[in-house]
Amino acid sequence: MDAQASTQGNATTAPVTAAGAEAAATTVVGDMAAETGPAGNGRTSPAPQQPQDGAAKPQQAAAPQTLEEQLQVRQLELQQIQSRLTTLQSDIKELQSGINDVAQAKKSYDASLPNADQNQKALSAASQVTLESAKAKLDAATIETIDAAITAYDGATKQLTENEKNARTTVQTTAKAAWDAAQAVPPAQDDVDAQKDLPKKLAAMLKDVTGLIEQGKNAFTQGDFAASYFYAKEAVTLVTTTAIPKPDEYETELRRLSGELETSKHDATDSKVAADGAQAALKQASAALAAQTSARRAAILAQIKKA
Repeated sequence: MDAQASTQGNATTAPVTAAGAEAAATTVVGDMAAETGPAGNGRTSPAPQQPQDGAAKPQQAAAPQTLEEQLQVRQLELQQIQSRLTTLQSDIKELQSGINDVAQAKKSYDASLPNADQNQKALSAASQVTLESAKAKLDAATIETIDAAITAYDGATKQLTENEKNARTTVQTTAKAAWDAAQAVPPAQDDVDAQKDLPKKLAAMLKDVTGLIEQGKNAFTQGDFAASYFYAKEAVTLVTTTAIPKPDEYETELRRLSGELETSKHDATDSKVAADGAQAALKQASAALAAQTSARRAAILAQIKKA
């Protein structure tokens, strides 16, 4: 009955074949061998590690430095430290100077403006009282005339301020343009001088080549073929790498470079004239603004009295 019940309870189990049993046995034996190791001692035997390609190889230790080499290293380190120390001392001196300047300015501020905040509040209140008192004695038309005169004058001052700002910008722009134009003259002059000196250089090169050829021939006659080869190769190199222009080509290039030089000189002159003019315009704009600012109250009062 038990056997029958067991058979019925495993009705869904697939029948075991001889081949299946043999495969299962092989798997179990393989697993046991892996767990027990080759000696069968029940302990896992780790697989031998194989060196990997590209693995870092131990580097040989650097040869120890001699006492003289160590001394040189220490001396260099000391020089670097001393240089850094000098820089730090200079920085400290500049910082201390800046701190002293700030302290001096603060001291001057305290001496010039004692109780500045309280005084400002008191003066603001007093001026407001005076303004309201004077306003009470004037009619609306007069007040409007005075305010209009102030607005008109301050508007003109604002325009002069803008003019002075624009003039200063023009000075900066023209000064840079003049500097750039002046820097273009020396290279252009060098190009002209080099072109004028070209015939002498070419003649010297040809003379050098002639001498090299003679030296090569003499060395060949004396059986010194290595020297002969060297002299000849030098001569060939000079001749083949040096361009000798035709007379009309030389003249055309010299004319072109001379024209560029004259253009650069002309541009430099014009740029300097423009920069000088900008400086003069700035001076006038600054003077006009200063005069407008200094005459403000007198001019506004005069305008009010005319009304």
